[in-house]
Amino acid sequence: MLEEGDKMTDLLVMKEKYEAEKEELENEEEQDEGKILEIEGNLKDIALEINSITETLDMLEENLNYIETQVNASFEEIESFDMESVTSLSFNALESIDSAKLTLKTFF
Repeated sequence: MLEEGDKMTDLLVMKEKYEAEKEELENEEEQDEGKILEIEGNLKDIALEINSITETLDMLEENLNYIETQVNASFEEIESFDMESVTSLSFNALESIDSAKLTLKTFF
């Protein structure tokens, strides 16, 4: 997100420079229409890039919000876990051996 923010800042600075240059050219007695058109084209390109970056930042923000929500839900679940409610497993060796024998007889 920082990278996109830096690029956005650079684009906004470029946009201001082009707008100032365009205004100067328009105020001259002999206007350079070719240069003005070139600047207008550059301004359109910058506007498209700014819109693209804005959409990317919006998407990243939505993803970040979703992840934060999931992490918070997981923390709440972990914090609500009660160690006293955990029961130990019972293990009956004889039943386990008999189950294993039956399973082996079934397949072999």
